Amino acid sequence: MSAQQSPPPAVVVIDDSRANLLAMEGLLQPLGYDVLLADNAEDGLRQAFPEEVALVITDVRMPQVDGLEMLERLRAQANGRKTPVVFISGYGYDSAQARRAYELGAIDYIVKPIDPDILRAKVKALVTLFLQERQIERKDWDLAASEQQAKRARVQANTAAVQAARAKSEVREKDRYIGVLGHDLRNPLAAILMGLHALERSPNLAPAERDKLARMSRTANRMASMIRDLLDYTRSSVGEFPHNPEPTDFERVCDAAIDELRSTHPDRTVTREVAGNVTGRWDPGRLQQVISNLVGNALEHSTGAVSVRIEADGHDVVLSVHNDGEPIPPDVLPVLFEPFRRGDGSPSGLGLGLYIVREVIRRHGGSVEVHSSRDAGTTFVSRWPRQLDRLSPKSESPTD
Repeated sequence: MSAQQSPPPAVVVIDDSRANLLAMEGLLQPLGYDVLLADNAEDGLRQAFPEEVALVITDVRMPQVDGLEMLERLRAQANGRKTPVVFISGYGYDSAQARRAYELGAIDYIVKPIDPDILRAKVKALVTLFLQERQIERKDWDLAASEQQAKRARVQANTAAVQAARAKSEVREKDRYIGVLGHDLRNPLAAILMGLHALERSPNLAPAERDKLARMSRTANRMASMIRDLLDYTRSSVGEFPHNPEPTDFERVCDAAIDELRSTHPDRTVTREVAGNVTGRWDPGRLQQVISNLVGNALEHSTGAVSVRIEADGHDVVLSVHNDGEPIPPDVLPVLFEPFRRGDGSPSGLGLGLYIVREVIRRHGGSVEVHSSRDAGTTFVSRWPRQLDRLSPKSESPTD
């Protein structure tokens, strides 16, 4: 028998006559069943109990335990409650005995002599019905199990949906809180900056005091930049990211951003080169924000020179910012532009700078990517579509 085939159904025959057992075995074997023989009711029960059998054929009158008592004990077992049982009597028809057999759940009560063909037909029909019932029960069980599994899946899906909705609500609440916090901090910080600028203009400051005010101004400006990033983050999370494209000279905006960074990093070198016509239509404030973030990030994570290149590439302008030094860890690269993620563990900033960079470039229809290795250093490359269809007729052509 192969592993895919089911074992043949078992039929237990119980009779205290060895000759009757052998005769019954020869009569049933052509049906292809597994015929199990027992010469007493105890042995018959032991063969019927380990695994559910398809049919029990038993003599009525046997020493010690007769067929009726055997049937009672069979029905008391969980796997014998539905087993079909056929009684065979060699002493003629006993109506009281037959009635009791049927009361206990017997399927048939046959009196000898037996017609072999009729008995085989009955056995075959009873075994077939038994197997069909079990098949239906298994299908019902499988269906119930499938329905239970589907129910569990629905419950899990509903739970996941509720959790997702709750998490989304919590994120919205957090973003709203961050936005309110940033908005409330901006006004008092602006007053602090105005006071510092007024003090810096005083002609009577000693050099040490002037240095202290300069450090305070740099710190306050850095805080203002953080607050701006927070407000930009909350706006972008709800789909509102204000930007107002207008005819812009990329080179001029880049120089302004680099000059501002040079004032806060006087000991560092930032080089800039331009290739081709780099005019287009962008938001100059947002453009300067991106350049400041990328160049400032390069200055923070390197000790050598930082190089900036702007070049025309058809209908796009490409901005590249390069620095040497330690490469970005490979496990950080996939999440580098995600909010509140910092790849180097540095405590400065909020981890929003590169997220803002990506969002600004996306709003302009462009893209940004980073390449980082120990040999080649780190380069951020961003592509900015010129949006030439929105330029005025008098605007300069990119090929001029």
